[in-house]
Amino acid sequence: NTSINSTAGNYGAIEAFNSNNTVKYPIFIAPWGGNVDIGTTIDREKLVVWGALSSVADRVATCTGAVNEIKMFYYSPEGGHIQAVQECVAWRPLYVRGSTVYVQNMSDGRLKKNVDNLDKSEGLSAILKLRPIKFNWKDQESDKRDGLQTGFVAQEVEKILPKLVTNSGKTVVTKADGTKETIADTKAINFMGFTVPIIKSIQDLNAKIEDQNQTIDSQQKQIDQLKKEIEELKKLK
Repeated sequence: NTSINSTAGNYGAIEAFNSNNTVKYPIFIAPWGGNVDIGTTIDREKLVVWGALSSVADRVATCTGAVNEIKMFYYSPEGGHIQAVQECVAWRPLYVRGSTVYVQNMSDGRLKKNVDNLDKSEGLSAILKLRPIKFNWKDQESDKRDGLQTGFVAQEVEKILPKLVTNSGKTVVTKADGTKETIADTKAINFMGFTVPIIKSIQDLNAKIEDQNQTIDSQQKQIDQLKKEIEELKKLK
């Protein structure tokens, strides 16, 4: 049975249940074709959501539901974001395929305050302190899928560029022997956040090169002058 119920909270609920109303069932929308639009009538994809979309924050902590599923895949045409949420397992990658794939961050100067240049400690000197590594995931499925990886250790990056590291909640790792390890407050790195320090590093390197070029030019002029003076001395002999 299915029903659409109104509630005292000024909203409706669609439910599927057995005849005794004791067992709840999943609801399938257009399983044999057709698209689903929420808040719009664009009708161009299997599911289009126009506007904000959120998930219940405490579901990650309670480990409910199928533990290997991506819980949300969301595209907002109004400048929103794509988000993959997984519960209580090692994080899985989010693959985006297409002829043109890009990510935009809001960056309008009219939205910003306290604008200032990065310190030297946040550019080349910070990048040089990072330790690039190669590694394998402890999680058996992730290791089988991804193989040898390259990257950084989040705890090490946090000491150098702390704003690029965040806590992403609890993660359960399934090892090769089948045992599970629960890791609390798993740390994640915002790899896109490296862009600005790397650009600052390039600028720092360019400034050093320009200083060195000026020094070389000055030294070359001195050498040329000394050569000229030596030639003049030779003529006096």
